[in-house]
Amino acid sequence: MMKRVEVVYKTRIFHCNVDPSGNVGLEILSDSWSPARTISTVLLAIRSIFTNPDPYNLVVPGIARLYLTDRSKHDELAAEWTLRFAR
Repeated sequence: MMKRVEVVYKTRIFHCNVDPSGNVGLEILSDSWSPARTISTVLLAIRSIFTNPDPYNLVVPGIARLYLTDRSKHDELAAEWTLRFAR
């Protein structure tokens, strides 16, 4: 039986692909695990989603909308959350 991979952030993060509970919304994680998929592949996908958010595969609509309509405000709020929660 294949198991599903779950990635959860314990630190709050302002990101359209991470829900308030810290669950990462990434397609590679929603599929069953396969021998072709490695931890390196998963980590690269997570890194990619953080450097290039996917507002069309979102889990937090308000953040995705802000990302698409007011990128400077989005980035400002993301920086504030980083200072506030990632210390």
